[in-house]
Amino acid sequence: MRFKRKTSLEKGRLDIAPLVDVVLLLLIFFMLTSSFITPSGLRIDLPSAEAVEPQEREHLTVIITEEGEILIGENPISWVDLRPRLAAALAADPGRTLILEADRHSRHGTVVRVMSLARELGWERMAIAAHPELGDGE
Repeated sequence: MRFKRKTSLEKGRLDIAPLVDVVLLLLIFFMLTSSFITPSGLRIDLPSAEAVEPQEREHLTVIITEEGEILIGENPISWVDLRPRLAAALAADPGRTLILEADRHSRHGTVVRVMSLARELGWERMAIAAHPELGDGE
């Protein structure tokens, strides 16, 4: 026995609502997963400044974290090893610039201590890294 259908199917007609649902679910999925991906390396929250000049010449970067840890590149370095490392870098290229990337919440005394050590060793060109944005008042 055959039952009669109450609805008729039209050929060639596509219901778009499930497609929109799938696209929105994919969008939400990628938005959520991309926010959990953090770049590898060290997180330094640089301060902002109005007058920022990019450095074209080769430079040595010293990073000071919020906790006061000192790094050259991505390698942690102690205060004892910092002096010979800065001296060797200066001897290799006397015109090189020393760039300090200090977290905005790092202790001011640590930054001054690194700058004082570099000045004592003969570094003439030093810069403090900052974001090229307007200051936010912090």
